[in-house]
Amino acid sequence: MPGWLDKGLKWRHKPTRFLDNLLLLAPDPQWVARLPRGKLTDRNDFIHYGHDLPARIRDWSAAASASVQLAEEFAGWVQAPDLHALQPL
Repeated sequence: MPGWLDKGLKWRHKPTRFLDNLLLLAPDPQWVARLPRGKLTDRNDFIHYGHDLPARIRDWSAAASASVQLAEEFAGWVQAPDLHALQPL
């Protein structure tokens, strides 16, 4: 998929040969549900939290800490790949 700034350009969201060797990592929905507000943090959080900077920092920090688990699991998978865990897009 093109860069983040191209999200609005729907005509650029088509498959290309450059995606043939793509490995997309996606967290389990149950894992995401345990994050603050039950979702991945995103730029809309600035709107949700408004001027409540301590709450935004708290929740973003919790999400960042939780992502360490994903990094460790992926590092373990790289050491001993389980190709059965892969699914086609």
